[in-house]
Amino acid sequence: TFLAVSASTVALNELAAGSTCSADPNVRMAYDGASALTIAAEHHHVEAVKALLAGGASVDARQDDGQTALMAASGIRKRQGQRECVRLLLGGSADPALKNKYGKIVSKKKSLLGKQSPWIAAVQKARKELKIKGFAVVKKGTPLYKKAKELYSQ
Repeated sequence: TFLAVSASTVALNELAAGSTCSADPNVRMAYDGASALTIAAEHHHVEAVKALLAGGASVDARQDDGQTALMAASGIRKRQGQRECVRLLLGGSADPALKNKYGKIVSKKKSLLGKQSPWIAAVQKARKELKIKGFAVVKKGTPLYKKAKELYSQ
């Protein structure tokens, strides 16, 4: 737990200071294989999720039971930041159709929402057209945002 939490804290602090991330954002917990991103997503820490994605965290990394950060973020506990975390993970190209070892997906409802959202579809198409890999912030003024908005308006 300490290493995963430390990695997310170091990544968050370094990126907030404007430097690059030196901590390994894909460090895993020994007892269940949870990544720092999964822990941050489960607790709906939006800034930590942003920092870890920007630092190169694997968005579809699985725990020992097959759970991903998206599954953790869209869990039963409703907290402030949940929608934002799910949106960030989907924008970072998390796969909502991945199954855990029990055959469960994120949730049929949330999976359909992600697939049917015209904005998410526009962002994913813009990422492909601009050849963007990994995490990229969809922020006003960025080329990704402009292209996604153009595709969304069509």
